Amino acid sequence: MANYHQGILIVEGSYACIFANKIDGNNKANIACGGLFSDKTRIKHNQITNGKSEGVFVVEGQDKLHIEDNDIELNVDGIVLINSLGYVKKNRIRENQNNGILTLHRTVTIIEENIISRNELHGVHIKCT
Repeated sequence: MANYHQGILIVEGSYACIFANKIDGNNKANIACGGLFSDKTRIKHNQITNGKSEGVFVVEGQDKLHIEDNDIELNVDGIVLINSLGYVKKNRIRENQNNGILTLHRTVTIIEENIISRNELHGVHIKCT
């Protein structure tokens, strides 16, 4: 059953290891995080699907934040990173309504070894405004 807001919300000053879950159909981001201590957050081996907004939404993510080895499909945007650092590795990012990965503002994230396919607008959209 979908949640009205985020499926998982990690507020600033907190961190989490999110492993091997099915996070599906939430009205806002399936997973949202960022800010202080986000460098300790690990999002790995999850199915992140059918979100009415972002699959993963990160604002001010720190340098060691890892989004790795997830299936991120059928969301509005797969992963959105705003003013963030971190790693996006070995994910399967497919069939999202807009972008597979969208980076905004001063995002400097390492994006490597992902399969990014069949997204409606862009596979990776890098925007610095």
